[in-house]
Amino acid sequence: MLRKSVISTLALLGATALVMPVFGSTFEKTVTFGDSVKVGNTQLNAGDYKVIVDGNKVTIEKGKKVVAETEGRMEQRDQKYDTTAVITASNDQVQEIDFGGQNEALVLNPQL
Repeated sequence: MLRKSVISTLALLGATALVMPVFGSTFEKTVTFGDSVKVGNTQLNAGDYKVIVDGNKVTIEKGKKVVAETEGRMEQRDQKYDTTAVITASNDQVQEIDFGGQNEALVLNPQL
């Protein structure tokens, strides 16, 4: 009986070890801003940037250099996006990034 319990516990721990990195992993994707945009308090020129989401922290990199940081969260959508789209407010502030080929969107500066 004890052996069965130990084996069950080890199996559960093994399954947990496989699943936990998925929840703790960061999300990274390259995004092209076609026009100058504002992320947080930072103005960014048009170009290719790496977007990194780690929990509620969003980091924007140009090459290896961090150029902007703000808060945001990934949200699930009902269907996959065909293309990546950057949604901005009238003041060019990025509000959302919809990722092509995925059913997730990054919502920036949400009411957390």
